[in-house]
Amino acid sequence: MTIQELREQIYFQLCESVELVSEVDYDNLNFLPEHNIDFSNPETVNRCSTFSLGELKNQRGWAGKARYLNNCLPKLGSGSARVVYLLESTKVIKLAKNDKGIAQNEVEAGLMKDSQGMYSDIMAQIIDYDEDCLWVEMEVAKKLDAKTFRQATDLSWKDYSKYIWYYDMYLKGFSKYIDEIPDEVLENEFFSSIIDAAQSFGLSMGDFGRSSTYGVVQRDGQPQVVLIDMGLTKSVHDTNYRRKKAY
Repeated sequence: MTIQELREQIYFQLCESVELVSEVDYDNLNFLPEHNIDFSNPETVNRCSTFSLGELKNQRGWAGKARYLNNCLPKLGSGSARVVYLLESTKVIKLAKNDKGIAQNEVEAGLMKDSQGMYSDIMAQIIDYDEDCLWVEMEVAKKLDAKTFRQATDLSWKDYSKYIWYYDMYLKGFSKYIDEIPDEVLENEFFSSIIDAAQSFGLSMGDFGRSSTYGVVQRDGQPQVVLIDMGLTKSVHDTNYRRKKAY
C-alpha cells in the first residue's frame, strides 16, 4: 500500500465515524461557540456601550488597540494568530497578535475590496478593517451543524468534505481524483462557488474540509452556509505556517 492510499484509507475511516467535526479554531473563529456572554445583562450592556469603532481607530499601535478592546468587549477566544472579541450579537472583531494574524486580516480586508459582492452568498460579510490590518470587523455566524448544512447546500457534510478533499488533491496534481467527483456535485451551486472563490483569491483549500471554516448566517430569512475563515491563502500559509527546513 502506498502512502497516498494509506492516507485515503484513514480519511474514509474518519468520514465513516464522524458526520461533522465540531472543533473550535480560535485563529479563525467568528461564529458563536458555547459561551456565557449575556447581552441582556446590564453589566455586559454597560461594558459594550463604551465601545466605539472610531475610538478603536484612534488608539495608537497594537498595544493601545488591544488594551481598548480588552477593556470594552468580551473575549470569545484566542489562537496563535488572532484574538476574537464579540462586538454585539451580530458582529465580531478579530485582532491580530502577530505577523500571521496581520497577514490573514490583510487577505480578509482585501476580499472586502476586491470581491465586489461576487461571493457574498458564501462569505461572511467583512464590515470594516484597520488601515494597518491590525483588526477586522466581521459578521458573526452561528456554528455549523450537519442538518443545516444539508438544508442550505443540498449536500451531506460527509460527501462535501470528501469531495472537497478530492478536488484539493486534483489541484495538487493527482488528476484521477476529478473523475471520482460526481457531476451533480461539481454542478452543485455551493460546491462550485466555493471552488471558484478559492481559485479566484488563491485561498488554501486545506481547511475547506473542516467544519470550523464555515458558519451559518440568516439571509432573506433562510439559513446560509458561509466561509468564516478566508484569510489563509497559499501565500500566507507558506510564509507564516510552513515549517522551515533545518540545515
